[in-house]
Amino acid sequence: MQNVQKLAGISRELKSCTFDRHMCLTVAEAPGVDYEELEEFIGENGYFSMIFDFRYADLDIASGSEWFKRVDWSVKDLNDKIMASQMAIQKYGWGANFIENHDQPRAATKYLKEGRHNAEAVKTLAAMYFFLRGIPFIYQGQELGMVNFERKSVDEFDDISSIDQYHRSIQEGYTAQQALRFVNMRSRDNARTPFPWNHERYGGFSTVKPWLGMTEEYPKINAEAQIGKKGSMYEFYKQMKV
Repeated sequence: MQNVQKLAGISRELKSCTFDRHMCLTVAEAPGVDYEELEEFIGENGYFSMIFDFRYADLDIASGSEWFKRVDWSVKDLNDKIMASQMAIQKYGWGANFIENHDQPRAATKYLKEGRHNAEAVKTLAAMYFFLRGIPFIYQGQELGMVNFERKSVDEFDDISSIDQYHRSIQEGYTAQQALRFVNMRSRDNARTPFPWNHERYGGFSTVKPWLGMTEEYPKINAEAQIGKKGSMYEFYKQMKV
């Protein structure tokens, strides 16, 4: 939900009529909430138990609706945004920490840039966010260290936002090659590819062609290759939760 003033009354009613009656744990997707308003949302009498903070998830772009406005960020920028989020949220409640979701590119590609194939770097990224104050949310495939799927044509995308951003980039004066690069880096389809269970055709997900193509990495990055294998990304995540 976006932070719209009229939603305050609706959120209070929703909480009193549903959440409070059943002692529910609630998490809101509320990217428009200012830190000064957190108490209203997740304080002792807030509408929800937790909310997702998108400030460090979107540090690579100036606007979530304009992927072609890239931001050249540094590790310090990431650290500053995470710490600002942690300090603001802990004043009033509990954090809902994430580095991937269904609308974001794969974290190993976005945050590590050229280091996405470095297993130790991916593990370091995982540990960094996993042990922040709050509850870590793990998106499917993140526990395998999945990376973005680089497509060769805009026709390969299913996500309507990706197609729209491609054409908007061209309207802004970028070349087709540049537009495709922007979309490959930011497409929501990166996190929506079928889950790779094994190295077989279609990753063991299906016996027929799925709605999206498998990533180029699935023969190596798949569940079967990692479950029970010492030193794998999957086993690293299991160790962290102990």
